[in-house]
Amino acid sequence: MTNRLPRWGTAGALCLAIAIGACTTPEAPSKSQTTPTQTTTSPLSQVQAESLGHAVALDADAMIEGTGYDVSAVIPVGLAGAPMAAGPAVLLGCQPSISPFPPTNSDGDPIPDSVRIDFTGCAFTTRHGAVSLGGTIDFIDPTPDSTDHAIKTVFTGFNQTWTNANGDTTQAFTEDGMREAIGTSSALQFTEANFLTTWRFHQHAASHLKNWASTFTADTAGTITSRRLPSGTWDINGSSTYVRADSTAADTMSLSVSTSPGLHYNRTCTESPRFDSGTLTAVVTKHDSTATVTIDFTACGTFTVTKS
Repeated sequence: MTNRLPRWGTAGALCLAIAIGACTTPEAPSKSQTTPTQTTTSPLSQVQAESLGHAVALDADAMIEGTGYDVSAVIPVGLAGAPMAAGPAVLLGCQPSISPFPPTNSDGDPIPDSVRIDFTGCAFTTRHGAVSLGGTIDFIDPTPDSTDHAIKTVFTGFNQTWTNANGDTTQAFTEDGMREAIGTSSALQFTEANFLTTWRFHQHAASHLKNWASTFTADTAGTITSRRLPSGTWDINGSSTYVRADSTAADTMSLSVSTSPGLHYNRTCTESPRFDSGTLTAVVTKHDSTATVTIDFTACGTFTVTKS
């Protein structure tokens, strides 16, 4: 069955275009279902497979935020899609701290040597509810003496909490870890090392600890810039640990993740996940039993999850 993700779940969904995401507006999550193939030995229930599929889809989309930085306009698009002036600025009550400002850039390429964005105290309200942000993101040039395309992003307790307008639905996520991209104007090698994403919704929580290695290839050679990723294809491989918990128990699962065909990132997408084709497969192991969760992306913001 077709799934659509809640449009608030990642840094990209909030359009923290310190990196280069498309922007969406927070809203309540839509109800979706997994199409399971039940077996008596499956380590996954329907609900677990659906939650896992959504988490992996969100984390694949979030990789886009680790591939660039616009040094001339630290937040050029702004939160929730509104324009924002270069440098520190207030938008809807949110004023992240940027240090140093202006940042040092030893090699003259678009990536600064090191700059930290601190979101402590950031909060704003939309027609869908209240959003608060916290934590930091560091943007680092891993090759500060070479003019090239290389960027490292370090997330430390970066978090978002969203409460709907009625005050009766709350969702939250936190990101911790490192992403690094290095390559040319045509292709990037991308890694996530011990990158942890956690989600919370009412009494339920989940976490996803990733060690993924990926390749991004632009549709048109020579079009990758520091500001925004062009359309292109992500080929992903790696391992991760997924934990789903509620008030009574926690389930820990090991994942082996791959794509075939690769996920096509569409730069014009306005909903997450920003892929309009491709298949991501996660082989899930729990207590020596295995199952396969397949995520087929069919259009911007739309995908199906099946379990076998």
